[in-house]
Amino acid sequence: MKGTGLIPYPLRTVNWAAGGNDNLSLQGLPKTLFGQIAHLAAIQFDCTVTPTLSSGNMTRYEQNNIVTGLDFYDGFGLRFQGNFFTLRQKEIIENGGRTLCPEPQTLATTEAGNLRRYLSVGPPNFDGSPSDFLLPCAALENAELRFRFPALTGLTANCTAATVTIRPIAWLALLPKEIRVPPAYMWAQYSAGAADYTIQGRALYAYLAVMESLTAQSAIAAGEFSAFSLDTGVGSVNTMDAATLASAFIQQNGSGEFGQLQGEPRNAQDVILRDVNPGTLTALGATPAQTNMLCWQLRDARITKIPLLTESGMRIRWTGTNTTAGIVCGRIESQSANAAGAIAAKALSALGLRQTYAKIKTISKKPYTGDRPDFMPWAIGV
Repeated sequence: MKGTGLIPYPLRTVNWAAGGNDNLSLQGLPKTLFGQIAHLAAIQFDCTVTPTLSSGNMTRYEQNNIVTGLDFYDGFGLRFQGNFFTLRQKEIIENGGRTLCPEPQTLATTEAGNLRRYLSVGPPNFDGSPSDFLLPCAALENAELRFRFPALTGLTANCTAATVTIRPIAWLALLPKEIRVPPAYMWAQYSAGAADYTIQGRALYAYLAVMESLTAQSAIAAGEFSAFSLDTGVGSVNTMDAATLASAFIQQNGSGEFGQLQGEPRNAQDVILRDVNPGTLTALGATPAQTNMLCWQLRDARITKIPLLTESGMRIRWTGTNTTAGIVCGRIESQSANAAGAIAAKALSALGLRQTYAKIKTISKKPYTGDRPDFMPWAIGV
């Protein structure tokens, strides 16, 4: 991984109100810092929620309901579309089965809970990450984070009042004489109304998973998805048993017995993973079966090695009792040289700099000669 030290840059506190919304502009991000060109690598959300409950508790999953809609618009297109629950699933999926920060505990009424979510611009486990997936701050003049918030009962059924504070922090990488234009890595969610759904467009699929719901933290029971098949339009993946895929993700990522991503069980006795019990922090509990993986990349993956390429659409089918599902995916969408050039031109103009070279960035530093130029990062010399 092409690691680099990141610099925190606090953004304004989000204006949270039950049933409301807020748009947070990224225009104020510094274009340069310490004499170098600033690039956005990730955004952290440091949150505190204090619910007033007529009865019961607020679970760690329900605390994610403070944001029921979150879009990251970079001024040219969307790079994330979901909510805090699907952002949690993104963190877990991209990091081999674990969240990036310990999960909050169960809350009683008037207790202040602390929830942290992390939105990386690119997949953090890729060999070229974060270097290949940096967004130049100078190109983010029209970028914004768009928040949507639930009614009080959307937090949890017995909530009568709540105080929520969301503190976003941008994490910046600095490059001395170069502007980076990243691949169009998009994390999106879809509601499938039938057991046969197609995601349209030319793309490389790094991660693909299904859930019972995109908003409710429901557990998947044995037989609800049963078996999956994928058709890329170029070729088909053999029909695979859902429980086999669920355990394969755990095995291939080396999660062992403890983790936070569990898919469909084989039967009621198939409790594969354990996790900290959020109500009794000295105890363990079974990890809920909330997300079944269909495809994933292992640590140090490369864009050129992603096997699933679609020219027109990814067709997903399953054979179980569920007739609906939530689908989440992290995919690199096709980005033309002109589209990448538009991002570079905006950054150059805002910085008042002149371009000296433009090339597809490769880990080897050698010229790119492959057949996937529309999925690759660009390096712009200044």
